[in-house]
Amino acid sequence: MPITTLPVYPDPPDDSGIPAARDDGWPVAAVNEDKLVDSAALRRMADRLAAPGTANVHGILVARSGRLVFERYFKGTDEINNRQVENVTFDADTLHNVKSVSKSVASLAVGIAIDRGIIGGVNEPIFSFFPELADLRSPEKEGIRLSHLLTMSLGLKWVEAIPSNEDDNDEVRMHTAPDPCRYVLSLPVTALPGREFFYNTGALTLLSAIRRKSTGRPLDEFAREALFEPMGITRLAWARVKGIAMPEGDCACGHAIWQKSASSSSRAAGGTVAR
Repeated sequence: MPITTLPVYPDPPDDSGIPAARDDGWPVAAVNEDKLVDSAALRRMADRLAAPGTANVHGILVARSGRLVFERYFKGTDEINNRQVENVTFDADTLHNVKSVSKSVASLAVGIAIDRGIIGGVNEPIFSFFPELADLRSPEKEGIRLSHLLTMSLGLKWVEAIPSNEDDNDEVRMHTAPDPCRYVLSLPVTALPGREFFYNTGALTLLSAIRRKSTGRPLDEFAREALFEPMGITRLAWARVKGIAMPEGDCACGHAIWQKSASSSSRAAGGTVAR
């Protein structure tokens, strides 16, 4: 998805936290307009976050009654294509790796596809979308529905809770498999579908493939038309991955959507990114 160029606006000359007016859909409160906002306390909080050795927070935005009343950015680290980048100076035009927030975006895209009648509903059996994986069917796996992908309750064995454990991590093995969808659905059954929750990026890989098969469009293209543009979100980037079920590539919907902490993307969505 191309990143559009936005106009540059001057930022306040100091660390006052006074928001800069931008054409991004957020009205900005005038200085001291809201008497219930303790600007001094917000500045002290921001000063503590800016101190060396504190949490890696990219920015703080505070809105009240629909108006932005405080906005301040910091320096820190970020991650680009699984590579940590040091000493980033964040501002209102910086894109951020918001990680698994992307999973919710992928789920919203599936909901829109259901609303449009492209996908029948959350009770659709997932093997109906993967006829090429019919050899993996079993009486236990036949019960897996789309709803179980959305709630990460497939009932298949999955190890992901310790990201640093690269030697025993199904997410890593899935991404290196020739067919990520086959890898996920070939895992052994540990519970009936819907009975147990396990955090599972593999569920989102299946979900992405199902939506791609149903709409015929990569997730970034579909989400741009159906979700982001109606919300006024215009500047973001999303990496694509390839697999047998997605030979032209689709988005890694388990992670790695990049979005702004302010301005026309997450300002419009009312979000603040802090890691």
